[in-house]
Amino acid sequence: MACYFSYKERIGKMNSEYNFQIGARIHDLLQDCHADLSEALVASTVDCVQLTLPKFVRWSESPQNYSMKKIQKIQADFEKANVDISVLSCYINPLAENVKKEQDTFCRFIDYAAAMGVKIVGTETGSVVSDLRDYKCNHTEENFLKLIESLRPMVAYAFERGVTVGIESVAYYPVHDEKTFARLKNAFPEGSICCIFDPTNLLHIGNYQNQREIFENFVRVHAGDIRVVHLKDFAVVNGWLEEHPLFEGELDVGFVIALLKKYQVSADLIVENAKGIENYKHIRNQLETIIGGLK
Repeated sequence: MACYFSYKERIGKMNSEYNFQIGARIHDLLQDCHADLSEALVASTVDCVQLTLPKFVRWSESPQNYSMKKIQKIQADFEKANVDISVLSCYINPLAENVKKEQDTFCRFIDYAAAMGVKIVGTETGSVVSDLRDYKCNHTEENFLKLIESLRPMVAYAFERGVTVGIESVAYYPVHDEKTFARLKNAFPEGSICCIFDPTNLLHIGNYQNQREIFENFVRVHAGDIRVVHLKDFAVVNGWLEEHPLFEGELDVGFVIALLKKYQVSADLIVENAKGIENYKHIRNQLETIIGGLK
């Protein structure tokens, strides 16, 4: 049987020294269409991934009706490649009018996570408007309380299945900074909510020039809750922040990594928006240079 562990063994010491694994949203790099998926995963050089099943697989079933047999086959390929699935994505809208449908979908993905041994199912906190330029509608107390009630059955179900709900704070949504994340976390039993920290998602056109202060405030307060860090860049385009691959915009990447080290964050670093495997490898090399330069 082929052995797929040499790459991780070679880099593992450096990453473990800083409590980081480096990976990607796997659908940015490849999809489940390889004759040997585990071999393709090894070639991609990821230590870990965020798995968005509908963007990764090409199955005929709807996401709410995936076969557990197929789910477990995917998990086996990742395990063979020694690649961790850090987060299973299920980015629902907890503020949707038909919230029961959103809840049912999320609970089904909790079942998938439990079947695959994945510990975190991730989501953002939703919107009552389709045009995010009206995002302040999402910051009302009414919608924050609605969010809490929407999340309650999902968090309880996840806890029963041994899964944690990962919440990603986004500037335009009800949970958008360190204070609103703290309120959310405190509304649920200890250990049932963890943090997916995406520094770029904390920014908008009115605050991006204060990114260092915003990031430090968040990490200082929630370092112990951060399990996953999303890394993507941004640029200002027509008065709006536009996402870009890492190191292609205005994100102060070095400062973000230094913060994680300063506050002793132990987390998986998930690169977003990579333009395929070679671009990911280039980004990874730059991240490793930054991490290796930390003292």
